[in-house]
Amino acid sequence: MPLKRKLLIAALIALPALVLLPTFLLSTPMMEVYQRSIDRNPDSERSKWMQMTSADWCSRTWRPEMAATGYRLYYERYKNDIHRASALLRYAQSLEDAGRSADARDIYRKYLTEYPDLEGRHDAQIGINRIENCRP
Repeated sequence: MPLKRKLLIAALIALPALVLLPTFLLSTPMMEVYQRSIDRNPDSERSKWMQMTSADWCSRTWRPEMAATGYRLYYERYKNDIHRASALLRYAQSLEDAGRSADARDIYRKYLTEYPDLEGRHDAQIGINRIENCRP
């Protein structure tokens, strides 16, 4: 079989796999599988990483409700983690993206109260201003 034909066959197999595999791994049913795995052993480093990563991917793939739940769980479970502040801010942003403005405003305020010296305070204040200025 000529080299061109082999490359064509390889490309025809690889390209769909490169599209279908990430789609499957980032699907809502798989996110639920990941969450169940995290819930079975939430104290491991792997679970901590998976919680934040899965919430990030839900946010990136336009599932703000799922992202908000993931960030909230991260914030509640890992009280001594350095990424806790980031999870709280992302939680508020996800709530806002999900259309839950009142809840988002409350979480932004909580962020400002708990972490007044971090860089995210500007994003939190912008979020509060955006919500309050967009009210009908």
